[in-house]
Amino acid sequence: MLFSSNEGRVVIYSVSDLDKILTCSENGILSFWDLRSKPSKPSQTLDSSNEPKLSRPRLGKWLTFAVTQPLDQSWVLIGGGPRMSLWNRKISAPTVIYKNEGNEDSWYPQYGIFLSEQSNPRILAGGNSSYLYSWDLGGSLLSATCFSDPPAHRLCHLLHTSPVCFTGFRENSPVLFTIGAGPSVHITSLLGYRMAVTHLL
Repeated sequence: MLFSSNEGRVVIYSVSDLDKILTCSENGILSFWDLRSKPSKPSQTLDSSNEPKLSRPRLGKWLTFAVTQPLDQSWVLIGGGPRMSLWNRKISAPTVIYKNEGNEDSWYPQYGIFLSEQSNPRILAGGNSSYLYSWDLGGSLLSATCFSDPPAHRLCHLLHTSPVCFTGFRENSPVLFTIGAGPSVHITSLLGYRMAVTHLL
């Protein structure tokens, strides 16, 4: 199937639901596609490069990820060169900007996820540092967990975090498994406390 995309190379795509996908391009445009429509053209586009409060010219316009909220597809989290932000598709605009501590002007996310805990929903993201960040949905930073020590287990660029539930463990509350550029898998609590490290080599 051929997609008539926006200008610029598509750098990433993800599945929104069974009939929809979304793509990010190096020019800062996020496109939503309905696979049932022919010819395939975007059903909606969001342009992060047109938002001055997200712009970081030194890093560029490119996007590294986009993910929709599993329980409500009208919300989408995007990030890359532009600051990571939560967009409402109904108004086609960002509503929350997520900032971290210290390296906000140079840090970019490689991935972000919605963690839909009933009593404490949050956003998790990792990228070009050793830190896993956690925010509430309103943008307040909850934790910044560093995986740079000990040196033998260092992760210098985070690539993925997955919540995993263990039956009988703290009322089935998930723990977080994080991997990246390094030889280890780090296990942390939802609150950001380091619990264990598994060495891969």
